[in-house]
Amino acid sequence: MWGFATLATILLLSLPDHADSTRLSDLRDSIGRRPLSRPTEFLAAHNKIRAMHNLTSLSWNRMLARYARRWANTRLDDCKNLEHSPNSPFGENLFWGLRDHWNASKVVKYWGDEVQNYDPLTNECLNNSVCGHYTQIVWNTTQSVGCTHALCNNNEGHLFVCSYDPPGNIYYQGPFGGRFGKCIVYPPSSDRSSSTLSGSPHAPTGITAITANNRDFISGTTGHPANLTPPKFNLNNV
Repeated sequence: MWGFATLATILLLSLPDHADSTRLSDLRDSIGRRPLSRPTEFLAAHNKIRAMHNLTSLSWNRMLARYARRWANTRLDDCKNLEHSPNSPFGENLFWGLRDHWNASKVVKYWGDEVQNYDPLTNECLNNSVCGHYTQIVWNTTQSVGCTHALCNNNEGHLFVCSYDPPGNIYYQGPFGGRFGKCIVYPPSSDRSSSTLSGSPHAPTGITAITANNRDFISGTTGHPANLTPPKFNLNNV
């Protein structure tokens, strides 16, 4: 028994200073960066937010995750210039963070914290703020999600992409139902599938900069017309 206790003590003392038994997931990899987020982390973070509204839990969809991963892979050379996948029939939340502390739980929580910016009575983001990532997460008709966490090239941070089916942020509709005269994400002025977030008319289409001062993380979401998904589109073909 003494030998086992001594060995356990040595193992604990050998852990990095910032780690303990409850934070082993924070241990860094061999090049000093945190490991990529897992599907269970993305899903649990989404459903924690939905549970606060007594909404049905989302299911993880591998086809959506593959769709998200394929788009992320095309953006690795220019992660922080967020661009949405063109003509996507799915809802999409994007996040780029320069620093290594970002993971699925923190990113989804950041999106969920936008609840304080959303007015459900008028269906708008308050005081020129952003709330479209939150409303996509809690959109009551959305059933499944698939996400990816990618390391950007040249050590330029982390890119997170989440795809949602059916999509949320339907123009002039609210996440919990109803039609409104105001919109969380307004329709684009061109044929592009992305949209300018309400409260951010000067942002690039579909993208809103969250930190205008230091620019070390930015986030974007999309809006959709009703019945966007074409009947011929099949997730199994992604």
